[in-house]
Amino acid sequence: MWKRRLFFSLLLLIGLPLLGVRGGFALLDAWRDADAGSWRALGRPAEMPTAIVDATMYVVYVRGQDGSLFVCDHRGQTRDNACWQEVEQVGERDYDVEHANTYRGEIPAPPGTVVETLDLSRHFAERASHARYALLEDGSVWLWDYHADANWSLVLLACGPVLGLGLGVVIVALWWGAAGLRALLRRRQERAER
Repeated sequence: MWKRRLFFSLLLLIGLPLLGVRGGFALLDAWRDADAGSWRALGRPAEMPTAIVDATMYVVYVRGQDGSLFVCDHRGQTRDNACWQEVEQVGERDYDVEHANTYRGEIPAPPGTVVETLDLSRHFAERASHARYALLEDGSVWLWDYHADANWSLVLLACGPVLGLGLGVVIVALWWGAAGLRALLRRRQERAER
């Protein structure tokens, strides 16, 4: 009897962490796919834009039909074209942003006919950010962005086996404790019957 209990205990202590590893990878895939993003409207400036001039991860510049320059800082409100301001010149570029560095995954198509796109990426230690700005035929500007962090991915992957092992230890401890308690009660009952 104890050999079978020992076998199933080892099976739980090995199997649940392995199942946790598989669960961690599944969770990471689901998180990555869910985070792969969707397009967000930034509205349109007062003058019909004809081209994307420049961008950073949080700011995009477009040229109007009359030659005017507009900027949208989309860290704030973007509804009702609230982010668009006319400016004289393009601001400083972020030193760590690479232009024309395309995201290697699949990006959904923007909601309309595209006139021009601009791809950006930023890599910092274990983090990566990708953005694509799209100027559509109707003059609206759209943003798709994706952020990945290897540290968060490692946490997701490590949690699975740790939680699996913890659950296995609890189940095995309760199982052996219950078996020990039953054996103790049986011995007491046998002594009481003598």
